Amino acid sequence: MNFSISGVRHSKEKFYGSLTLLVGIAVWLGVAAGIVYVVQMGEIEVLAVVLLYILLFKFMSFIARAFLRAYMFGHFVMIGPQQCPELHQMVVDGAKAVGLKETPRAFVYNSHGVMNAMALRLVGRHRYVWLTSA
Repeated sequence: MNFSISGVRHSKEKFYGSLTLLVGIAVWLGVAAGIVYVVQMGEIEVLAVVLLYILLFKFMSFIARAFLRAYMFGHFVMIGPQQCPELHQMVVDGAKAVGLKETPRAFVYNSHGVMNAMALRLVGRHRYVWLTSA
């Protein structure tokens, strides 16, 4: 079977990617302009408080992702060569087909039909794929 990722991509994916890039650039330019403005106005205390809140938000985000990863490892079934070998082989083949250097860790969980799958990167460099039991 010859698989091509371009066959499953949405036709507007490049447009949405470019739009997201432009919005991101605009946001970061706004942040940089705000920092320059605050420094020029001599309000260093305001800048320090804003940076403190940003660091606090990043830290809390890290903690939340670590808790989610711990919950995932504790409550979901990890797919491997011995556990659900057919699904494991499908994940390995899919990772190779889309050009991933490393196969993501895959888990099966019971979502009662809420969603069928999800992929994300949590704490660290590992990618995770969650598949429902449905």
